[in-house]
Amino acid sequence: MKKFIAIILSISLLFLFGCKDSKKEVQNGKPTVYTSFYPIYDMTNRIAKDKINLISFMPEDKEAHYWEPSAKDMKDLDGSDLLIINGANMEPWENKIKSSVPDLKILNLSKGLDLIKSDGSAKEGEYSFIGSLDLAKEKYILDFGHTHEKIFKIGFYKLNGKIDNSEIEKIGKKIMKNKADLVKQKETFDVKSEKVYDLEMAHEHGEIFFNIPEEGRWIVFADRVSSDGLSYVFVDKNDDIIKPEVIKERKDEEKASFDPHSWISLKNAKSYIEKITDELSELSPENKEYFNSNKDEYIEEIESLEKEYEEKFKKTRIKHFVVPHQAYAYLCKDFGLKQYPLQGLTSMEEPSLKKIQESIEFCKDKDIKVVFYEYGGSKKGAESIAKEINGELKPLSTMEFVAEEQKKKDQHYIDLMRMNLENIYESIK
Repeated sequence: MKKFIAIILSISLLFLFGCKDSKKEVQNGKPTVYTSFYPIYDMTNRIAKDKINLISFMPEDKEAHYWEPSAKDMKDLDGSDLLIINGANMEPWENKIKSSVPDLKILNLSKGLDLIKSDGSAKEGEYSFIGSLDLAKEKYILDFGHTHEKIFKIGFYKLNGKIDNSEIEKIGKKIMKNKADLVKQKETFDVKSEKVYDLEMAHEHGEIFFNIPEEGRWIVFADRVSSDGLSYVFVDKNDDIIKPEVIKERKDEEKASFDPHSWISLKNAKSYIEKITDELSELSPENKEYFNSNKDEYIEEIESLEKEYEEKFKKTRIKHFVVPHQAYAYLCKDFGLKQYPLQGLTSMEEPSLKKIQESIEFCKDKDIKVVFYEYGGSKKGAESIAKEINGELKPLSTMEFVAEEQKKKDQHYIDLMRMNLENIYESIK
């Protein structure tokens, strides 16, 4: 009998410890929720506290734009109840998760928000737009609207005879991989078939002139579709706009279509918190009242911070501030401010010497005395600019990774947003 009991006990222990991959088993029935990266984790933790088993999918010291889950990471999600993501293409691995763990529920927090469109540019050597134009042998204008972009890439191909669209796409891929000639604002260039050009942009409005050497049907390949981020039109000698016949344009919401930094907005944070609370209440209905109580307290704190800085920013001396990368558009939209980024939407690398020089001139022109660096990141590029303008350095946090100083100070989402707002306000008041 003792031997039988021992065997049964051994089997039970084997079953118990052999099921560690199932987070539900390990956590005594509590729902298991994964969050994609730090700000989502912190908001969820503030609402749920100890009522769920909460796990950050991404390691806290990794930079969110570049991290990719391993096969083991994706396997770890199997058996969990929910994955909460930011969305807006912040998690490029989302489709991999859907394929690997098809039954996992995913909450996309940016869905339904008024997202900011980014430049929409294609990857280097590719295109987002193909169109055809009937052009005469004369001078034309490419007219550009307001933009924060530096370069617009366009290629030309003289169409002789009929070819199908798939062949045109192949030609475009080949052309856009060629080395581009740089053309500055107000300059005129002579178009050559199968050539690509980097057109230098102007901030408020710009125009570049081009000569067509042979009349007929021309195909244009552009690295972006005309949009709010960079609008452009073709204009003839009579100042009439010529609309290309569209052959192909990117219509799906790919990686570059939206600015993904939607969490850096107190208004959006309130929406996030509401959605998280609703989802947790469905997962654990017995704790609904508890979640809602935490939510109400949290939103009250956020609204207090929001109102405080709405009043402060109304009275600021200037509106521009220099940031390490283009992550603060939502904050700017909330408070009527303007960011001047040293890098683009995802880059955390050091700015080029040319960009540093441009930034120095910008700071002098706008009377800016503070340059911001990424909290917990490198100060090198910002330091060079600050030195040249006799200014100072201050940190801003994108929360794309957890900084060591942040851990030491036990700073959370609302603390970091307060730090961001206070530092920006002090720099422009």
